[in-house]
Amino acid sequence: FKHWLPVFLLAGLIFYLSNQPELKSGFEFDFYLRKAAHVLEYFALTFLLHRAFKSHGMENKKAMAFSAVIAFLYAASDEWHQSFVFGREGKISDVTIDGFGVLFYFFYYRLKNLGVIGRQIG
Repeated sequence: FKHWLPVFLLAGLIFYLSNQPELKSGFEFDFYLRKAAHVLEYFALTFLLHRAFKSHGMENKKAMAFSAVIAFLYAASDEWHQSFVFGREGKISDVTIDGFGVLFYFFYYRLKNLGVIGRQIG
């Protein structure tokens, strides 16, 4: 359960933020800030899902596939949920951006396993 709790907490935070009407940061670069937040949220969600599945002894490729599918489905359901929130709209483009967060996690994981990321220089 200890590996699943962070998954549920992050999913709850994403749901909570999506439930806020007309959520704006007030900055001119609001658009870019929001899109970066989408990528970061789903990078983190995919990481947490992958870790949780692996903690149960699931084979890595299967854990990767399950993590990607669940994160992507959660992104789609989150955008659908936003379509019911006053001042918000669900966008396919945001699901795509969330998907980049999923992909970036897999690139990160692959580079880390190849030793490209995490090496100390010097």
